[in-house]
Amino acid sequence: MSYKVKNRLHFISYTVLFLVVLFYTLTFLTTIGWILIVFMSMTLIVSFIGIKLADVEKISVKLDNYLLTSKKETITTEVTIQKNMSGVVFFPVLKISISELGFTKYIYGYTGKRETIQIEWQANQRGHYEEIQVELVSRDLFYLFLKDYKQNVTVDWNILPQTFTNTQGLMRLFQFVFRKQALGEASYDIKGYRTYTHGDSMKQVDWKVSSKQQEIMVKEFSYEKEELPIFVFYGQTSFYFEAMLDVFYNVYNQFEHSPTSFYLLGEGVDEEKIDDVMSFATIRKKETIELARFLREKNKSAIVFVPELTERIKQEISDCDSSLTIQTITYQDIKEGGDIA
Repeated sequence: MSYKVKNRLHFISYTVLFLVVLFYTLTFLTTIGWILIVFMSMTLIVSFIGIKLADVEKISVKLDNYLLTSKKETITTEVTIQKNMSGVVFFPVLKISISELGFTKYIYGYTGKRETIQIEWQANQRGHYEEIQVELVSRDLFYLFLKDYKQNVTVDWNILPQTFTNTQGLMRLFQFVFRKQALGEASYDIKGYRTYTHGDSMKQVDWKVSSKQQEIMVKEFSYEKEELPIFVFYGQTSFYFEAMLDVFYNVYNQFEHSPTSFYLLGEGVDEEKIDDVMSFATIRKKETIELARFLREKNKSAIVFVPELTERIKQEISDCDSSLTIQTITYQDIKEGGDIA
């Protein structure tokens, strides 16, 4: 119901009551009746003047332009109000409401001067906010009439997934699978032979081969390195989407400075390596994700975080190169292991 409809209903109700009192006074000619008539008339006049001066559209609202926090964390932000047009304003009662912040405040006798209010707020929903709606409601002194005005304030607020206090349990879930590639640490596999040069270790000399070649030959070993798998979040449409994203975010924080790479697959993000935590605020659920294609393109073993394992995901993993090791972790695995806190 709009505030104009409410005002009409209040005015009609007040008029009916006024007529009843007037009829009673004229009928019985009582002193109390005349006092009530004068009081109700003055109340109506004061209310009309009050609501006329209380023009909420002349009030501008500003919020902190940039904000970065995590879900469930309590932070302090500010809302600033002031008159943005010329003319006299007076608000017997001004109500400020911001539903996204669960914030409501009443200001009495506001005259349009700049006023900053601190808000202690706990973010309960992850996401990227470009606009926050602020509702201003003005009332007269007797609460007979009101004016309602909603402003959309432009912001750049980023709410990241929840940070866990203890992530050690999560690390037990990762069965790292390594692939051997050229370059890295020496193994016992002989790659070939070459002529001895100054500085080579005598332990590398192959005397049997040297006697055949009539010169000192040293063994060359093949080299290999251990490569960490990539970490992938599969942003499927699921009831456990947000909970699993919380888990993935905490794993990312744990390995942020390691050589491994992290990827988010979903709506609102690209398929590039994560280099900015803002991606955790912008990602949304996606109905169809080409997991098999992504894994084939990366051609690396992977640990895939899925909110819940479906037949489609199983099929996509089976379509990948058999030389790659793909490990899936579901939210059910996390819950059963009791690895979040």
